Amino acid sequence: MPALAPRRSRPRPRPRSCAGAGAFGRSCRHGEPGTQIPRRGRAVSGRRYYNPSQGRFVGRDPIEEQGGLNLYGFCGNNGVNRWDYLGMNPPVVMDPFVIAEKRDGWTLLGTDDPDSTRWFWRSLTDFAVEMPYISGGAIGQSIDDALGIRRLSAEELAGNGKTGLYYFLWNADTRKFDVYEAQRVLTQYAFVNGITGNLQDHARLAQSHIESSFGLNGGSTLTSFTLFNNPTNGFIADGLETFGDKFGITSGPAQALAAVLQATQAAGHQTTWIAHSQGGAVFSEAMNYASANGATNLSANTVRFNAGANNWLVTNSIAGGVGVTVQGYYGSPLDPVPNTIGLNGNLLTIPLGFATAPLLFLQNPSPHTQPRSDWYQLHPGTGAMGPFPPVMGPLPPGS
Repeated sequence: MPALAPRRSRPRPRPRSCAGAGAFGRSCRHGEPGTQIPRRGRAVSGRRYYNPSQGRFVGRDPIEEQGGLNLYGFCGNNGVNRWDYLGMNPPVVMDPFVIAEKRDGWTLLGTDDPDSTRWFWRSLTDFAVEMPYISGGAIGQSIDDALGIRRLSAEELAGNGKTGLYYFLWNADTRKFDVYEAQRVLTQYAFVNGITGNLQDHARLAQSHIESSFGLNGGSTLTSFTLFNNPTNGFIADGLETFGDKFGITSGPAQALAAVLQATQAAGHQTTWIAHSQGGAVFSEAMNYASANGATNLSANTVRFNAGANNWLVTNSIAGGVGVTVQGYYGSPLDPVPNTIGLNGNLLTIPLGFATAPLLFLQNPSPHTQPRSDWYQLHPGTGAMGPFPPVMGPLPPGS
């Protein structure tokens, strides 16, 4: 019987040469990470194999528990934010921010260095709301100091409030909005109220107008908003203040709002405002006052006027000069405030306002106080986005 030739072992396939770190962030000792091994469907990753069909490594992590309790994991299963270039080091966090403290619907984020200035507060319900950690000190600094806000007491909430900003944040436990006095706008939506009413009245109107105008719902799609409170001085005094703002006699609230608009612009915080009733005259004069004092760009601010006492031609001219986008002017044909006082009506609705004025006090809701089914666009705005459609249908439940 002839002697059998010695059996030759089949050469082990060798991956292609490495040009650097590959898809899995591992060093390539024998080949490019991600190279397919013939007949096995596995990728070599320097010190262990990866099975793409199973989405896992076949071999254990060579640094064992230093890389995490899961010995078959990769960078703590967070390959987006973590990396390990050589595959032999504990996970390195690329994003240095870690949660340090949670309080009252906020979380304090920062580096693992307590003396670092890279700390900031972020809202747990509105991730767009952030505030730098201004003192860079101990983690236990109160949220009120960090954000420049102060929680209102029940007694304060029942009063008229001050001229200025109030921040409303949804509390999932109480299913109500917690109210804070604020130093700056922290939200996407903001509201300027009209005449009469206390702080709670203005807050209810703010929520109702924002929800109805933009199709939102408090507690779900609306988790925070800002009120620029225009406190009442009585019906007659508020009326005189309105006409003063309309004719260039700048009121205190208009001056304060001008400063807010400029601060919002300086912070680059995109804010969509609703100005209601007297708030329309206040907002229009605030833009005019800011322009007269050197402001040329307030484009971070967008505004919609609901039943405003301001005139659309005058306001569009002022807004165009400072880059504010006006989304439109809305109201009821039976409301004398925008039609007659604001001169935004037509040949029918301007004189009709004198006859329908009693409806402001007799109907609930009146044609002026809240958006309702007969509201429509009185005039277009200035923005490229175009006007919003008229408000239709009943108000959301609980408004």
